[in-house]
Amino acid sequence: KWRIWADKSMAQNGLKWGVREIHLYTDQSCSSPLPAGIPIDSGHISIYGPENAFGTSVYPWWGTQDDTAAYWIGMEFDATVTIGCWSFRDANYYGADRVRVDVWNGNTGKWMPIKELNHVSGTRQ
Repeated sequence: KWRIWADKSMAQNGLKWGVREIHLYTDQSCSSPLPAGIPIDSGHISIYGPENAFGTSVYPWWGTQDDTAAYWIGMEFDATVTIGCWSFRDANYYGADRVRVDVWNGNTGKWMPIKELNHVSGTRQ
């Protein structure tokens, strides 16, 4: 499992986080797309599920907070994968100023933070 994460303090609006698109690649040059897995999230509004951000939908993912007041969207895979590169673009007004990348540790049953970075809402990162 892999996800991008933002808590309430990182989300500009604080009510929801909108992610328009996420791309995952197997290589560091971002040229070889990773085969799709199962989209996962912290929760979402109505028809605005996590699959929207990973596909070609005109609708974004409108995320809602989980029980820790955090928003997250990611992908679960049947087998171990290596993500060499990733990019995402969120909504302008319902974006995040900072995001964190986590991976799931199957041995501990917990998410492990990998990297945290500043972000400008509405831009591709």
